[in-house]
Amino acid sequence: MMSDNGDVMSQLEALRAMIANTKKVPLMEDLFLINKTEAMDILDDIRANFPTEIASARNIIRTRDEYIANAKIEAEKLKAHAKDEIARLVEQEQVVKSSKDRARQIAEATRKKVDEMIREAERQAAEIRKSARENTDESFRKIDAALSKAHDDVRQAWQNFRNS
Repeated sequence: MMSDNGDVMSQLEALRAMIANTKKVPLMEDLFLINKTEAMDILDDIRANFPTEIASARNIIRTRDEYIANAKIEAEKLKAHAKDEIARLVEQEQVVKSSKDRARQIAEATRKKVDEMIREAERQAAEIRKSARENTDESFRKIDAALSKAHDDVRQAWQNFRNS
């Protein structure tokens, strides 16, 4: 029985249901018959789909890292642009002292704005990192739970087999 659904959890549930619905061997209280081919097919599907589940979690992390890197690049571009703008304004305003004072005021305001923009970009990056970590942590928790559940189910099936 090859599963059409690539979801590891549904494949594990199918294996659990197959084990739960096995028929007893007559006159043997703890011995049950299971279709080896179906069970092996489901286990093969699970094994084949685990890399997909893990790749999905890695893609989430990679997307988060790319977003953070892009935010940093954009902040640096804004900072460089602001510095260039400050330099341009200072050169234009060199003729008169009052013009230079005004240029310094503009430069300071621009620096404050750049600092504010950088702080905001860093804050947003921190939020993105936090959200990505939470999402990744949740994905790993689900994978861990699925692995634990699969391990427990297989161990229980093995124990049942050994006790029979």
